[in-house]
This record gives sequence, structure tokens and C-alpha cells, in this order.
Amino acid sequence: MRRNYVKGSIFLTNKEIKLYDPSGHVNEHYPPACLIGSEYGEDMIRLYDKLRETGADCILIDPELDRSETDVPHCYMTNGVSSDQDVREDFDRMTSFLIEHLD
Repeated sequence: MRRNYVKGSIFLTNKEIKLYDPSGHVNEHYPPACLIGSEYGEDMIRLYDKLRETGADCILIDPELDRSETDVPHCYMTNGVSSDQDVREDFDRMTSFLIEHLD
């Protein structure tokens, strides 16, 4: 199980998990969302599914799901954007989504 690292630990109380989980705030008014997975994949998948249920415009970029990669490092996009073609494609997907949704 992949867990988020918050406040110096991956072992959060149920109250803390609920506090940091935005999926309870998702409704039809939620803004467009570009979600980046990897080490936070389980949280992002849960949020992505919730967003899709409400019809929100969203994408999920997760190299572990998209390409069956494992051990994707934190900040993988910024660490490899200039040298890794897969990372570059993920970065381009993210920026294209964000540009498309600029006001």
C-alpha cells in the first residue's frame, strides 16, 4: 500500500487521513483537475474516480498505471523532464491540460 508522507510520517490517524483527503469536497462545481499519481497513486485514483462520478473535467497522470513503472520517485517530472521521453510526455499532457483550462 502506498501512503502519503505528511507531517513527518506515513502513519496518519483516521482523522488526519480525512483531513487531507479532498474527495469529500468534490461536487459538480469542482474545478478542472490534473492529478499526478505515482507514490500518491491510491489517493489520486480515489479522487479521480470521485471527480469522474460528478462529471468534472479531469485527467490522471500516473506512470505506475500508464506504463506499469514501479518505484517512481517523488517529483519524478521535475527530476527527469529534460532527459526522459516518458516523463516529457507526462509533462506535456499536464501543461496541455492546464493551458486548455486557463481563463
